[in-house]
Amino acid sequence: MDNMKYWIFPTTRIADVVRFRPASLELFYGLGCNPWIEGEMNLEWLGIRAGISTETIFRKLDEMPVAGPDTLWEGLPVYFLIDFLTVQHREFIYSDLPAFRTLLEMPAGGLTGTHLYRLMGESFHRFSTVLGRHIQNEEERHFPAILKNEYALRHGGIGRVRSMADELLASDRLIGSEDEMSLALDRWLQSTRPGGQIRADQAQSDIVMNAMRNLARKILTHEKIERERLYPMAARIELELGGIAVV
Repeated sequence: MDNMKYWIFPTTRIADVVRFRPASLELFYGLGCNPWIEGEMNLEWLGIRAGISTETIFRKLDEMPVAGPDTLWEGLPVYFLIDFLTVQHREFIYSDLPAFRTLLEMPAGGLTGTHLYRLMGESFHRFSTVLGRHIQNEEERHFPAILKNEYALRHGGIGRVRSMADELLASDRLIGSEDEMSLALDRWLQSTRPGGQIRADQAQSDIVMNAMRNLARKILTHEKIERERLYPMAARIELELGGIAVV
């Protein structure tokens, strides 16, 4: 994760901080800020209202740790798990995908320019496009919906008395998105296996194929956490919030 001090400024919107580091909600809630109402306000405004310096806010944000994969998520607010998943998104987009793309672009002896090599490049481009869209949907739609629901459950609504709204479908939309991602990943892995092409260039393709499998394994692990940890937490929040709404 890039050091936050290199991208946060007094004019940075609260909503942008939350999207990049959802764990920042711990700080904002503690300062009496409701990012779901006041997200368009900036950090300088927050400091003035809270009676602390902007530099103090910067420092607290910069020092926020990222929870590890073995964290007992169920005992924490859901924004810590979403923060962990968002950090992994950054790794996929800014580290893993560019590294694999660079590997494909490097000369690879007899493999470069072959039909298999073109298949690898084309299939990777398709998959990376799907992955990018998937991440964007999660961060712009699914994650905020879950976080809003948690806020409504813990704090009694988002600035008003709310009924069962579209956000309550966040868990179902999340799992549907995961199904789409799993299908895209499977197609990517299968796309470079037509008619024994890999066996024909086995020596040159080993490095690329191993990198492909390692990246796929990392994405599958990420998906498993979303399915087995985030989805049940989101569904439970919705169930409890629904019970409040019908009382």
